[in-house]
Amino acid sequence: MKLILCFCLLLFLCSSDCFSQNRLLQKNDSIHQQFIFPSPLIENAGSDIPRPKPIIDTFNFKYNFRVGDTLIYVVQSKDSITIDYGPPLLRIRFEKIMLTCDSITPSGNFIIKQQLADFMSRESYLEERNVARNTNPWLNIPVYIEIDTMGMRHNQYNEDSLMLAMSPAGPFRPFILLPLNAKDSTNIKHTGESWMITDSGYIFENGMPAPVFRYSLYYRILGMIDTLDLGKSLKMTFSMTSQSAHRVNTDDVKMLTTAINNAGGEIYWDTINWIPKYYIHTIEQRLTIEDRINNYKVPGFHYIYTTFVLDKFIRREF
Repeated sequence: MKLILCFCLLLFLCSSDCFSQNRLLQKNDSIHQQFIFPSPLIENAGSDIPRPKPIIDTFNFKYNFRVGDTLIYVVQSKDSITIDYGPPLLRIRFEKIMLTCDSITPSGNFIIKQQLADFMSRESYLEERNVARNTNPWLNIPVYIEIDTMGMRHNQYNEDSLMLAMSPAGPFRPFILLPLNAKDSTNIKHTGESWMITDSGYIFENGMPAPVFRYSLYYRILGMIDTLDLGKSLKMTFSMTSQSAHRVNTDDVKMLTTAINNAGGEIYWDTINWIPKYYIHTIEQRLTIEDRINNYKVPGFHYIYTTFVLDKFIRREF
């Protein structure tokens, strides 16, 4: 009889403990709703179990320069160039590109002066290996680009409109000041959001005469990440398809080069000053080179892998 009484008492104590645990869970239900880590038990539970809500960050990003701002990018690139299915020219390039906000127009557009400040390359072709070059006619040639806060171009010019020169990577190289949005001047986006823009125009910083592009850009925001050396940044991926053309028309040279370009990469944004501080760009160019004096046309391929790293940002304080 004593054994039965002890067993009943034990059952009563266990039931009382379970009831108090249930009351505690009901009391702290708001805490469970704030639980943000995914759990297999929660994911496979019934509809009556509260699930964590994803945290969505919202960003209002756009170019935000001040007069006198100077950005110096260290650029490292790898090129592989093949003309008419011949042996490839392999090249490693090291460059410094400097951008300065020269002025701001009454409408709020930025006048950006861009120039190639330094250049060195090592090239290999057939038996020649690691041939060093450190001169280029495009060195220290200033180009002025007027953009709005979304990066859309309104005006561009070169002080010497009659010069004939090209950037070390050719007329269709990746450019830094990508357009962000053609229609939305506020450009408010959230983590995971994607959007696309299309536009066309000249890219003066790639050479003179300036090449013309018609492109479609597809963006996607991945959110804030820690890049260690560069600190916390907003990571954004992009893919870009474009058609481009470059024409040289002089007494001695009459050449038209066209290209179909497939590109993609990543941009890491400084969310305080809203400038790109790390930028990866891979591009495949399918070229057609036409010599109109000698009346021949040959195909070509140019593959470029480029990284732009913001080496120095100088903000003018007033």
